Amino acid sequence: MPSLEDVVAKHNVGHIFSLSPHLLGMTPEDFDAFAREIWAAGGGEGFVTLVFKKESQSGSGLYALLQCKRV
Repeated sequence: MPSLEDVVAKHNVGHIFSLSPHLLGMTPEDFDAFAREIWAAGGGEGFVTLVFKKESQSGSGLYALLQCKRV
């Protein structure tokens, strides 16, 4: 699985991309904790966060997708 740095690096500045548990090889619970940190920080090195979506099927309220923009 690619690292966060790999995912960010493959996009050009201005490109909007999504992060998900599957993409990063994380469990839903691990991704939720990761996404909460990234969201609270407003992004990370080379990207900002735009939109988050929570899982709705199980009603668990875990973060399932984090939309970001390369800066």
